[in-house]
Amino acid sequence: MSEAPWIVLRVCRDRITGEVIAGRLRAESIPVQVERRGPLPDFEQSVQVSVPRRWHTRASQILAEPPPSEEELAELAVRTPFQDGAPE
Repeated sequence: MSEAPWIVLRVCRDRITGEVIAGRLRAESIPVQVERRGPLPDFEQSVQVSVPRRWHTRASQILAEPPPSEEELAELAVRTPFQDGAPE
């Protein structure tokens, strides 16, 4: 029996949360699907975030990384485009 090509990475309480997770993974070039699921206990409109089986480990690692600190976010907010030395 062959493996399913997509496996569930997370089940989220709402679509917005699922899309935030999906956006993070897409930013790392990981294919992702967000699908609406029926109501689950303690969940109203749940969604599942799925990735191809071969990307599951990498996607899990990315989501396990700590979010940027307030200092890092502030630095990114005031950084000019291409401040890293790339041509403007």
